[in-house]
Amino acid sequence: MPLVMNSYEASHSIHPILSRVARSMHLTRLEIMWLIDWPSSLPMIMTGARLAIASSLLVSVTSEMLLSTNGIGTYLQRSQETFRIDAGLAGIAFISLAGIVVNSAMAWLERRWLFWHYRDKTGE
Repeated sequence: MPLVMNSYEASHSIHPILSRVARSMHLTRLEIMWLIDWPSSLPMIMTGARLAIASSLLVSVTSEMLLSTNGIGTYLQRSQETFRIDAGLAGIAFISLAGIVVNSAMAWLERRWLFWHYRDKTGE
């Protein structure tokens, strides 16, 4: 849902003057989409993707707790039931580490794919 909402909002937040200028330069609709709409929307779409990945990690662990017979969510549930606090904390640490790794990978991809967006913000 965050990806859809960010994509929708990104497509509606493009300044209308950009499209008018592109039309005055006789660009086709496909060229306007490729040269103006897509680069303008991509930073918000990537942010939505990062939020969606974080949400999917939380939902997958929660659904494993409720519906699965094995997985990290079930491991946490069994640790809680048997009062193995150390195992539960290890599972939480694993989930946290996985989240940090996935978020760092997405941030790296975002900086790599959107180098033009971050170039002005870093002072290069």
